[in-house]
Amino acid sequence: MLTLRIFISSPGDVAEERAAVRRVTTELEGSHLLRGKVHFQIIAWDDPHAASPMEAGVTPQDSVGLAAKLNGAGIDMGQIPTLGHEIFGYAEEKVGPEKLREIVDSIPGIAQFV
Repeated sequence: MLTLRIFISSPGDVAEERAAVRRVTTELEGSHLLRGKVHFQIIAWDDPHAASPMEAGVTPQDSVGLAAKLNGAGIDMGQIPTLGHEIFGYAEEKVGPEKLREIVDSIPGIAQFV
């Protein structure tokens, strides 16, 4: 089965349109032409059920900028949460939990990857 990732990075004032994208991709997956052949993986900055939901204080632009840089390094969207957990797990071993928390708190938006 082919998995197609769709990143929805639209601003908060177009919730109806974001919902439409989710609805249409679900309908397409179930259509007789694509059923069992294509899976749409929705990746959205506003998804509270995602493995690493974005904190309320982080702008979509902050997250997209980081994601674009990581993608440019050959890391796809699905690998970013795992990479973040591995990096910060290693950092915690080296500097301890208190120092890591201090570092994380000083970088806007980074806590979602810890």
